[in-house]
Amino acid sequence: MAKIYGTESQYLIKQDRKYRIIALYFISLLVISLGLFYIIHKSTLNIILVSFTLFIGLAIYLNKKGHLFLDRSDNYYKGRKGEYAIFYELKRLPNDYLVFQDIKIPGNESNIDFIAIGPTGIFAIEVKSHKGKITFDGQNLLINNNHFKKDILRQAMSGALDLHEFILKKTGKDCFVYPVLVFSNNQAYMKFGLNSIKKVFVIQKTYLKKVVLGAKPILSTEDITNLKNILLFLSQKD
Repeated sequence: MAKIYGTESQYLIKQDRKYRIIALYFISLLVISLGLFYIIHKSTLNIILVSFTLFIGLAIYLNKKGHLFLDRSDNYYKGRKGEYAIFYELKRLPNDYLVFQDIKIPGNESNIDFIAIGPTGIFAIEVKSHKGKITFDGQNLLINNNHFKKDILRQAMSGALDLHEFILKKTGKDCFVYPVLVFSNNQAYMKFGLNSIKKVFVIQKTYLKKVVLGAKPILSTEDITNLKNILLFLSQKD
């Protein structure tokens, strides 16, 4: 079993909670408006008609807003579930592997979801929880024949390059970092196998161990220890 450092993505947790609280706020307003309408309906006919018209408009607005923020919260929740699924896969790596979770390289805005280090090298792993058919049009990845909202191939490669530069700066060693884009959802389908797409492994979670363990051994025990020492403080949360 691999050694795990770090904790679940704080960004996903905060965003999930934020949008869930906002959604509950709008839902609460909807419930309050229902109560007020119940009280008003005992008034005169004119007041009832006016209040009913206002209530319908308000109810539609609040219901729409509530569902909007619930959907946003659900997206972040799916992201959290996806990262946990990959956490479980990486945890099953052999004892001589180290896994760092939710790592922010100094000077960069985005985090790397997971970094796996072992005899076979260094892997920067970007996790996506999308479902659907994943294809490549020669330039970009597509999902159900549509472009992703972000260039996720570039995102995965950027994480690997940022980690490479950080290690080079700290150790003076030019260590290659494998960029990996892994889809955690069982309903994400692709046919890339272990062939890289624009130098990025694009895989389902069931292929993750094959990618990590299938590379040629290039790191010694001393190398792994040195990398652990420079990455360990990055896994500490504020």
